[in-house]
Amino acid sequence: MQGRGHALLRLDGRPVAELREPTHHLPGSSVTRGTHKITVRLHADDDTVWAVDGEPVERTADITVSDPEPSATTTVSMPTPQVSGQGADRRTGGARFPEPRWKGMMMPVPQATSLRRAPVQRRSAERLTRILDACADLLDEVGYDALSTRAVAVRAGVPIGSVYRFFGNKRAMADALAQRNLDRYAERVTHRLEEVGGEGGWRAAMDAVLEEYLVMKRTAPGFALVDFGNQIPVGTRDAEPNTRVADRLTDMLSAYLDREPDDDLRRTFLVAVEAADTLVQLAFRLDPSGDERIIEETRELLRSYLARVLD
Repeated sequence: MQGRGHALLRLDGRPVAELREPTHHLPGSSVTRGTHKITVRLHADDDTVWAVDGEPVERTADITVSDPEPSATTTVSMPTPQVSGQGADRRTGGARFPEPRWKGMMMPVPQATSLRRAPVQRRSAERLTRILDACADLLDEVGYDALSTRAVAVRAGVPIGSVYRFFGNKRAMADALAQRNLDRYAERVTHRLEEVGGEGGWRAAMDAVLEEYLVMKRTAPGFALVDFGNQIPVGTRDAEPNTRVADRLTDMLSAYLDREPDDDLRRTFLVAVEAADTLVQLAFRLDPSGDERIIEETRELLRSYLARVLD
């Protein structure tokens, strides 16, 4: 029916805007330099995904930002559903999609891959935030083994069904919390780089990257246990999250450093992230607040290594 439903716009898997018009202009300044994946998926007003023959109605595209200070806008077209075949959901016919109506929503939310169902409306996103906040607090209080979805629901003040709406088990919650940690870390680093400006060059940027990580390590609820995901299940070490961290830093810092986000730069940052991760873990094993001598050694090691590439 015309006028019903909306589309959810995602940038690199993260919800960006809820739309009801055929096109949406994405400011170039809202994305970092490099290539990004845009996905637009149609939803009904009750947040269910529109589908045709069991397949979601969506459109994906890659966009590349090459200007170090992008100012242009990217136009994203809404998918046009072709409703045909037995079992097709015909609610898509003639739908039009609006301006974003969830500005001020509690962001960021974890990538859709860690969720059973991505939040669309503000109320749903706020509920997800409460669930993840409760999960983080309980991780610090009782640890991962004693964590339960029911305890999280009680702490968050939501029905247990609301937890299972987003997560199948506590592992999925921990994964989503780790992704949120990475999103918030990226926001903190971006803010620091804006404050620093071009002063200090790459060394100032690397100091900001390390210092913001240490702040989260010391203060963010649940961070000591799940980090960015490289300790899930708790006590194990998984290399994939460090690759995600290195990729995110490459995308954020390439424009700041006036460097192409090519494979060489990504490899350089991956080595730096792996080395820093190992040494910071050592610092916090020796001292619950982080051994300052080990941290200073970490800083010097990173500077010496990166100087070979960035000077």
